[in-house]
Amino acid sequence: MKKLNIFCTFLLLGSYPFSAFSADSFQSSDDRLRAIAATEKSFSGLHRDAKGNLILSQNIAAPSLRLNMNNINQSENAQLSSLITALKTEFGNELFAQPNQKLSPSSNNSVINRAPAPHLANNIQLRQVNYSFAELYDWYQLIKQDLLDFSDVISSDIDEINNSLTITTLEDVDLSELKALIDNAGIPAGAVRFETSDPITSFATLRDKVRPMQGGLEVKMSSGGACSLGFNAKRANGEIGFVTSSHCTSNLAGPDTTWFYQGGSLIGKAGAETRYHPNLCGNGKCLTADIVFVPYPSHWKNYNQFKTSVLKTRASHDLNLKGGSSRYRTWWNLRTAGATPVVGDTVFKTGRTTGTTASKITATCVNFNVGSTRYICHTQTDNRRRFADRGDSGSAVLANTSYRYGRSAKIVGTITGGNGYRAYFSTLSAIENELGKLQVSYRDFKK
Repeated sequence: MKKLNIFCTFLLLGSYPFSAFSADSFQSSDDRLRAIAATEKSFSGLHRDAKGNLILSQNIAAPSLRLNMNNINQSENAQLSSLITALKTEFGNELFAQPNQKLSPSSNNSVINRAPAPHLANNIQLRQVNYSFAELYDWYQLIKQDLLDFSDVISSDIDEINNSLTITTLEDVDLSELKALIDNAGIPAGAVRFETSDPITSFATLRDKVRPMQGGLEVKMSSGGACSLGFNAKRANGEIGFVTSSHCTSNLAGPDTTWFYQGGSLIGKAGAETRYHPNLCGNGKCLTADIVFVPYPSHWKNYNQFKTSVLKTRASHDLNLKGGSSRYRTWWNLRTAGATPVVGDTVFKTGRTTGTTASKITATCVNFNVGSTRYICHTQTDNRRRFADRGDSGSAVLANTSYRYGRSAKIVGTITGGNGYRAYFSTLSAIENELGKLQVSYRDFKK
């Protein structure tokens, strides 16, 4: 039988030495490819396809490696071998899984062959394109500094997949000035590709210092270890703070003097906490909810310090916070009412160890033991895909929503513990039985 674990973890913090290149010594990957293109005139870049095949692009106008699709003579084979030797010298043998096999050309004459091409060697394919890498590189040098000065340009690149210079801008941008820059530089219009995207931001993780405070962030304790901030709430007595697991403190079911920190900054001291209910199980240590309320500093009064929301990460088991347009919301706004957990419901949570994950409820009133403590009527979820793990204790469990399009959600509980097969959470009704009625939505906070 698998042992149940309380999902709190202790961290070993350390630093790692690093070295930096000076500006004078820095050589980009484009610079390295341009050096190869100086001698391999037809070379037009390389990339891997979705199956892991190495795609070598060649310029159809370059005479040095213009292969006859029906025949490859000894001289042409030698030129292709020369290119592969140059690539191996620059990037190493690992670029080619089977570098010694005889090469044979593709039988497709299309300018840019987007369909899978016949293999040259087991993992190498050849395709023909319009522009050599040397041409794209040299054109890019003429405009790349100017592109950085355009506030509406998000990024630019020598795009080896599309055999172009690709310029990414914000949506609905007038391209006339950019096109004039390209035309004045003598760059063919067909060599430039435009696309749109959202602005680029620095990625933060759940373990970084993030403000405003929101559900899912890592919190550390003066007693040691790390847990997850469940959700922000306002109690009936007017206290504003956050909810997490009582076992994260120095004294399960209190009272204690544990201090909490987020991103290295002090954010509060353990306040109202769960209590034991010995009449429920014939044992002095019986818990219906594993919960503690941590009041924020009294001068924290507005959304500059906290929000009534739970963050999303970019993917399951990814700690990087989700970015993007407002259509794909980067957090869940919390609604007033909690939902009633039902077997088969899909629930979500965001915690400092596994990020944003989803699972199915498999039971709704489970009793279990962790050491000498008996947990009464907790809700059970499938944990075979790591819905929760050590350090996720306290994470808010959410329902009535979705990951990609969900803008709001209802709280159904907070993570307590589990094993490799099942995870458990205290229900919101049990939490409020300990702490009193909680206001969790923005509208409630303003009352």
